[in-house]
Amino acid sequence: MKTDQIKRSIYYYEWFTYSNSNELNEIKRDKSSEKIIKFLCNIFEKQKKADSYKDFIVKTSQGEEFIIVDAVEESSIRFRIVLCRENALPYIEKDGKLEGLGNYIDADQNIAEVTHCVFFVKYGILGAEYNNNGARATSVTEYMIKQTNSDVMSTCRAKLNYDVYSKLIQDESFSLFDFAVATNSEAYNNVLSKKSIFRVIQSTVPDSDTMEVVLKRRKTKKNKNTGFQLPITFDEIKDLLTNYREDIQKLNVSQSGIGNAVDLLTDKFVGKVILAKTSDRMIDSEEMYASIVAYFGSNVEKYCNAMKEESLCKIHLQL
Repeated sequence: MKTDQIKRSIYYYEWFTYSNSNELNEIKRDKSSEKIIKFLCNIFEKQKKADSYKDFIVKTSQGEEFIIVDAVEESSIRFRIVLCRENALPYIEKDGKLEGLGNYIDADQNIAEVTHCVFFVKYGILGAEYNNNGARATSVTEYMIKQTNSDVMSTCRAKLNYDVYSKLIQDESFSLFDFAVATNSEAYNNVLSKKSIFRVIQSTVPDSDTMEVVLKRRKTKKNKNTGFQLPITFDEIKDLLTNYREDIQKLNVSQSGIGNAVDLLTDKFVGKVILAKTSDRMIDSEEMYASIVAYFGSNVEKYCNAMKEESLCKIHLQL
């Protein structure tokens, strides 16, 4: 990569909101984007009238952060998460000589690391660059709580593309099933409770936080390279990955050698981009936003639309 270029990865996340069910006193999760859209639009309007971003700074677990909303459109909202680094300042270098950055900035100034994000309104999906030194895209949920003093919980999780899942062979037996799930979770109650292996564990140790099941069988000539059938179906695996990702803590499988396991939870949409540095050696925000939107349109959006059509087809067949 050339010295006048910057390499970045772009990750995509699904947005979820948690709410209390008054009747059963249970926590329910849905894919509503209403809260974050309202929150970002509110910031956008306030920042139009503000002289600075001082009133938007919030202390989070990562440090002091604030959000700058650059544009609100019908299809998307573009914003930056700014992380103010208050720890030791880095050095600057010239011809092998080091000099403290503190000689050039005031005592009340900090290093600001920027993470560019785009929220796609129709799909409830957040696209964000990965800046190793900056705020994580998921920190926007903590920022919302601190800014609004709201007890409404939101979260975002990596959007999966099921490339690895789609390569699993339907009629092939398995040599490894390494699975961990939160007990008394929606994943257990709605999917796994129907299976005796999980039901027995849940009833035997009801106070545990995590349920873990590990099945192994080496495929050898002696056993005619025969493995075992999974305790859950392929459709149930996809259901867990699609609707209950946060409840699943581990899901590794293998249809060949036990050492060749694949992690179904790392099957994510990740865009790779190389951007030109600006004259002051920074990332151009418009170029970064354009890259997030472009990858979404050519990959994530197509997948979402295909999944929607697949769901509609299943409903039609059931009718």
